[in-house]
Amino acid sequence: MPTREERRLIEKESKDAINRLKDKYSDVKHSLWNALITLNSLLLSCVSILFIINPTLNKTIVMFLFSFSLLAITGIIGNYLLTKSVYKRINGSDARFKEAVDANNFQEFQKKEKKYYVVNYKKVEIIEFCAIVFSAMSLIIIFLILIFSKQENTLNQSLEISNFFSIHNFT
Repeated sequence: MPTREERRLIEKESKDAINRLKDKYSDVKHSLWNALITLNSLLLSCVSILFIINPTLNKTIVMFLFSFSLLAITGIIGNYLLTKSVYKRINGSDARFKEAVDANNFQEFQKKEKKYYVVNYKKVEIIEFCAIVFSAMSLIIIFLILIFSKQENTLNQSLEISNFFSIHNFT
């Protein structure tokens, strides 16, 4: 059986390990958000290029692509702001904690804080999911545009070739 000192050391190491995992989780989240912002910026560029290359492209599709990408970027920026507000609240929680203890409202303080963090965590998760869905939809639409425009170009080229042969009586 471990001694009291050994148990304290084990608890401290466990808490340190949990804090390191939380930091890694936060790093991964921010990396995902950076990747989504970069991806959607590239998607906006691709849509612009596609529209320049093919001005006959359906403007409704182009507007959907712009909307999806802008919504994804706006959502991710919103996630940064929500996360920042949580960190700001955590930073100021010492004073609120002291007030709650002095007023014997510790349980209520704890309940409010937990609710705030849970609500914001859920908001961040929902917004992140929506940003991923909007990004995926944009990618799929661009992929379909490229496939169908390639098929259309192939069809137009074969029609031009057959017209060329029929005009010059090579058949």
